[in-house]
Order: sequence, then C-alpha cells, then structure tokens
Amino acid sequence: MRLYKGVIIQICRFIVVLCALISGYWLLQITFPYVYPFIIAILLAVIINPMVSFLEGHFHFSRGVSTVIILFFVFVFIGFILYVIILEIYQGILFLAANLPAYYNEFFHFIEIIFKTKILPLYEKIFSLFLSLDVNQQATVKESLDQLMVRLSASGSNLLQDTLTNIPNMLAILPQSFTVIGFITLATFFISADWNTLKKHAETRFPSVAKSCDSVLSTFKEAIWGFAKAQLLLILITGCIIFTGLCLLKVEHALAIAFLSGVADLIPLVGVGLIFVPWIIYLFMAGNYGLTIGITILYMLIIIIRQIIEPKIISSSIGIHPLAALIGYFVGIQVWGVMGLIIAPAILIFIYTLYQSNVFIYIWKFIKG
Repeated sequence: MRLYKGVIIQICRFIVVLCALISGYWLLQITFPYVYPFIIAILLAVIINPMVSFLEGHFHFSRGVSTVIILFFVFVFIGFILYVIILEIYQGILFLAANLPAYYNEFFHFIEIIFKTKILPLYEKIFSLFLSLDVNQQATVKESLDQLMVRLSASGSNLLQDTLTNIPNMLAILPQSFTVIGFITLATFFISADWNTLKKHAETRFPSVAKSCDSVLSTFKEAIWGFAKAQLLLILITGCIIFTGLCLLKVEHALAIAFLSGVADLIPLVGVGLIFVPWIIYLFMAGNYGLTIGITILYMLIIIIRQIIEPKIISSSIGIHPLAALIGYFVGIQVWGVMGLIIAPAILIFIYTLYQSNVFIYIWKFIKG
C-alpha cells in the first residue's frame, strides 16, 4: 500500500514537471515578441561582462564608463565587418559592371545557338505532329495549352503582386529595427552597469536560484563561445579551400570570391551555393566547360568536406556527441524547415547547458521525492 502510494506521488510530481514545461513553452511563445530585446540584452550583458569587469578592475574605470567603452568597441567591430562586406560587394559590382557587356553578348550568342540548333527544329517537329492530328485532338491540345498559359500568367501576376506588396512591409521594418536596436543597447547598458548590484540582490533574495543560475550561465557562455569558434573555424576552412581551388583554376579575384563565399556560408542551407550554383550555370551556358567542371568539382568538394567535419567540429567545440548533433539538425529541419538549422544548435546548446548544470538531476530527484 505504501509502495502504491509512493508511485502515485511520483506520477503526480512527473505531471507537475510536465505541466510546468508546457506552460513555460506556451508562456514563452506568447511573451517572446514583447520581451526578446531584453532577452538579447541579457545575453549581451553576460557576454561583455568579463571585459567590463577587466576594465573596471585593471584600469579603475567606473562600471558605467567601462560598459560604454565595451559597447562602443562592439559597435565599431560590427561596423567594420559591415564595411568590409559592403566594400567587397562594391568591388564585385564594379568588376561586373566592367565585364557585364561581354558576358551579356556571350550569353545571348549562346542562347541564339541553342535556339537555332535545338529549339527551332524541335518546334518544327512538334508543329508537324500537331498538324497530323485530327480536328478534335488539335482542339484538345489547344485548350490544354490555353489553360497552361492562363495558369502561368496567374502565377506570375500573383508573384509580382506579392513582391510589390511585401516591399512596403520590408521598408516598414527598418524604423522598427532601429528602435529595437536602441532598446537592446540601453537595456544592455543598464544591466551591465548594475550587474554587481543585481547579482547581490538575487543572491540575497534567492540564494539557491542564484547559485543554479551562475552554474547555468557559466556553462552557457562556454557552449556559446565554443559554437562561435566552431563556426569561425568552418568558415575559415571553407574560405581556404575556395581560395586554393580558385587559385589553381586561375580565376581572377579569388580572394574576394573566397571572402564572399565565407560570408554566404553563414546563411543556413544555401551557404556557398548562393554564389557557386548561379556561377556554374552561367559558365555552362557560356560554353566555358573546362571552368564549369572545375568549379563544380570545387563546390562538391566543399559540400562533402563540410558534411564530414561540421558535426565533429561543432560537437567537439560545444561538448556534444557528433551523433546527437546530427540528430538535432535532422529533427530541427523536419520541425522548423530551413530555420531548424539555426534553431537546432540553440536548442542543443540549451539542453547541454541544463545537462552540465545538473538541472535534469534536480528534476529527477524532485520526481523521485
């Protein structure tokens, strides 16, 4: 009887934990659009806190001045990265502007050859076959073609309408984005400037919670730093492979292309394909088959190497087993699609942080009573 009662209590405790998790997830979904700037601000404050403490301790600046200095250098660094990216894009545009007329003529010359040698004879065969049909069959084919043209026209019209409709919405995001950045900056300053006060207040009011939060934050910072190092290492490896391959293929502006490919590598799912796939298609249509084969082999080599080393590097940097990282990516893609490639690492880092901080052990002890 006592054993039966203990099992019932454990089941009730498990239900309480499950309800708490579901309620927390539901509450986060509702409140996230309103509180995400402050969540980002807390994360930024946690990241810059060691640097702020370093300035405060070694140069005897006040906490507020140290925070302002670090935030200033953070914005300068981000601005420098954006400047380099824009400069590379600008140089690429100048290169295209200088060479685009020649590429344009080559492209249309290739299209003309394809039309005369492939499309026109095929059209003549189809037209002769159409004339050989009886009247009813010709009417059926004509009706099917008319329906196809109507559908294509409607699809093109809807696509154009959606594109034009979304332009004002995209422009309307800009003022809101600046406002959000302003809130994040101010919130980060206030949190970082009063970090010690807030920490002492939390330790006084909630000592056990504060201790657990310190452990979670420490593990979280290590995991985030490891993930950032892994991404930088992957981008560096990709850039070096692309630069070496382009130099062997004697392609001009190899360094600029390798840099832009490294930046594109940050885009989930698409990655370097954003640059290489259109490039390969153009080279093929322009008749440059030798360079087409070379760039295709280089692109396939990058994909294969990334697929082999990415789970290993990320797992070793964060501390997660490669199989767990692979499963996390697969589940993320199945649940959230392309965004799963961004959400999955965040969830893996969060779960790893809870595991390393013994949160699961505390929950299990609570359930066991």
